[in-house]
Parts: sequence; structure tokens; C-alpha cells
Amino acid sequence: MKSISVSIIFFSLFTFYSNIMAGIPVTCLNCSNLFTQALEYINEIEQLLEAIKRYEELAKQTENMMKNTKNLPSDLKGNLMSQLDSAVSNVEKLKTYKGDMDALYTIFTDTWPELKNMKDGDGTLMSDRILKRSSQLKSAVKKMDNILRSNFQLSGKQLQEMQDSGDFEDYMADLLLSKSGRQQAIEAGNQINSIAVNELRQNRALLANFVQAQTTALAQEQQEKKVLEAQEQRDLEKGINRTGVTLPDL
Repeated sequence: MKSISVSIIFFSLFTFYSNIMAGIPVTCLNCSNLFTQALEYINEIEQLLEAIKRYEELAKQTENMMKNTKNLPSDLKGNLMSQLDSAVSNVEKLKTYKGDMDALYTIFTDTWPELKNMKDGDGTLMSDRILKRSSQLKSAVKKMDNILRSNFQLSGKQLQEMQDSGDFEDYMADLLLSKSGRQQAIEAGNQINSIAVNELRQNRALLANFVQAQTTALAQEQQEKKVLEAQEQRDLEKGINRTGVTLPDL
């Protein structure tokens, strides 16, 4: 499955803003590139949501087979282990997303103060939405960690270390030897992925609101520019007319 990395998007966004001269309206420069990045991230979220949906279908299939057979077929067991591995990885992904939201909040409040007043379609400050999203992700990571501890007696960090060292597969293989272990693993995976789906949808909504806010700001700025240009044209025409007037000698 294609790796999902919101940090790349926001790092690019951060680099983009950091290279703009102070005082120049952010929404005027390279907006199409920024929109493309945000839309690509939304598309990647859709792919991850589809992967989680496939896991849920596999879990249901596995539960049905557990009711009718004592042992789990080796191919299905391998698929289940792979999906559980992904479920544990989702805990670390949400931790990364939380850090990304903190960085994005800094961009909106400190790095570029011009963004402080940017609002979404509901009139809510984007900086407030980002701060709320960060808090929600922190809570979600804590819930996931509690699920792992209650089911595996290990924290998300410990399980991640087992993945990195290559011990996770052996650990899960031992767990899946028993029916109770398989049921325990499936329930934990379902709970974790349920949280992940909700958080990913929230991230997708935030990105969509960000794109909408940028689009609205750009449209408003372009409209103001047109009005100003029209006024300048009228002033110019008046100026030309005045040049035809003969002024009296002093």
C-alpha cells in the first residue's frame, strides 16, 4: 500500500511559505501548486480508507471461519497478520499527523501572521480548527495506545519497536495460534482502525476546508484587483481628458 505521509505535504507547505517575501499576500503566489498538494493528500487518504475497508472485510471473513473451523487457513492467517501489522502502524501515523498539525498551527499563528484571519466556509478561523484537530489526534493516539495495552499488554511504542526489529511477526504468529488470541487480535484491529478511519476523515475535511478557504480568499483578492484596475482605468481616462484643457497663462 502506498505510504501515506501528510508530513511531506505540510513540509512542502512550510517550505513554500518560508520562501515568500514578508508582506506579499500568500494567496496570490503559486496557489495551484498548493491546491494540487492538498488534493493529492485527500486522494491518498481515500486510498488508506479503502485499505482499512478491505481489512474490515477480511476480519469479518476470519470471524466467520473461526466459528466453523478450529484452525485458520495459513493464507488467511498471513493476510490477517499483515493487516494487523498495518493497524499497529496506524498508531504511529496518527502521532506523525499530530506533529504535523502542531507545525501547521505555528505557520498560521507565528510564521505568517497574515494567515491568522483566514476562515473556513462556516466562519471558523482555520488556526482554531487546526488547534482542535491537534487535540483530537492526541486523544485518538491515547485511545489507540490503551487498546493495544489492554489486548496485547504492550504499548504502541513497544509494538512499533517489535516491528522495527522484526520480532512482531513471531509475536503475532504465537498470538494467532489460539482461537482466543485470534479473536483478541481481530477486536483490537477493528477498534484501532475504527479510530483511524474517523481521524483520517477529519483530516480530509480539514484539508478540504483549507483548500476552500484559500480559494475564497484568492477569488476575493482577484475581485478586489479587478475593481481597483477598473477604477485606475477610469482615473486614467479622466486624466487624458484633462490634458486637452488649455490652462491660462500665469
